[in-house]
Amino acid sequence: MIEGQDKERHVLFLHGLFGKAQSFQFLAKAKDIQKNYTCHLLDMRNHGASQRDTLMDYESMARDIKGYMDSAGLTGAKQGVTLVGHSLGAKTAMTFAAMFPDLVHRLVSLDASPVDRRAMPHLNESSERMIEEAIRLGSLEGMGLKNAIKKIKTEVKDEVLQTALLFNLNSDCSFQVNL
Repeated sequence: MIEGQDKERHVLFLHGLFGKAQSFQFLAKAKDIQKNYTCHLLDMRNHGASQRDTLMDYESMARDIKGYMDSAGLTGAKQGVTLVGHSLGAKTAMTFAAMFPDLVHRLVSLDASPVDRRAMPHLNESSERMIEEAIRLGSLEGMGLKNAIKKIKTEVKDEVLQTALLFNLNSDCSFQVNL
């Protein structure tokens, strides 16, 4: 949490696939945001420091956000929170707003439209391709950080995925995203 001058207004930032809480840190620390909101940077399920779970759907992630809000004392606020989500985070934010409409004051969706992607599987192809490529990379643990970075840069052709994996690489060569 990054406490702002206004302790009554809260914004929750929800990152995208292969992201982590720090993805929105630059925005949460902006002076105008700090003046008007207390910011919460959340690690989505199976990302960053969050819990690992085999179940990864929008409803479960929306309930994770509700659990966070309960524990942070945000569900009793006078006005709901503002949700800012990117891609996976945006879809989760939309699901949360549908499940808990009284808890949402505003919703900002970045790079995600409110459509059911199951009905349009072609929209999932790039995400599925990135997930498959990341899984194919395999475990990097025990190979040393320099070699792990080299392997990612050599074997991962997609530059966006390459950057995301390097962003999620720990010093012991494990990933902060659950692959």
